[in-house]
Amino acid sequence: MTPTLSNANKRVFIIHGFDAHPRKHWFVWLKQRVENLGASVEILSMPNPQKPILEEWIGCIKHNVGMPNKDTFFVAHSLGTISTLRYIHALKQDKQNPKIGGILLVSGFCSPLPSLPELDSFAKGDLDFANIITRVKNRIVISAQDDEIVPYEFSKNLAQNIEATFVGEPKGGHFMQSDGFDTFELLFALLRLQLES
Repeated sequence: MTPTLSNANKRVFIIHGFDAHPRKHWFVWLKQRVENLGASVEILSMPNPQKPILEEWIGCIKHNVGMPNKDTFFVAHSLGTISTLRYIHALKQDKQNPKIGGILLVSGFCSPLPSLPELDSFAKGDLDFANIITRVKNRIVISAQDDEIVPYEFSKNLAQNIEATFVGEPKGGHFMQSDGFDTFELLFALLRLQLES
């Protein structure tokens, strides 16, 4: 795969989820594939992933990303999805409204999860969906019908709220290593389309 000059300025940030770390699931594999396209990629190490605190996660993203722009893309998994949306929401609160190239949300949600009440603080409270739609050029949500952690309908609802392309898979679970996902070709193909659009 030949790197393209058009990707040279593009930055991709991979945001993991609850009880995860940068070397889990498909994160390293995706980083290598996207770097082969010429973009720079960082897998953020989110603080205290077993006992996450929303403000710390938003702060971690802010610290690592700096000021995003049209060449900035986010790939987020599970708790990382709502954290990324809260980060974008916080930019507006800071009176900064940069354009962002794209978000690709895997097993995304924006309302409290019945199975994980300890994460309610991430999902409670309003999100400015209209601002996210305005600010983020490309928006995709991926979900599997057999996801037992983030129900399929929750991801579908998120996609509707942010007017994202919704990619619903019949199988895939929560897209973790334990579901057979140490690679993720569909995700890579979708991200590549975002980078090239």
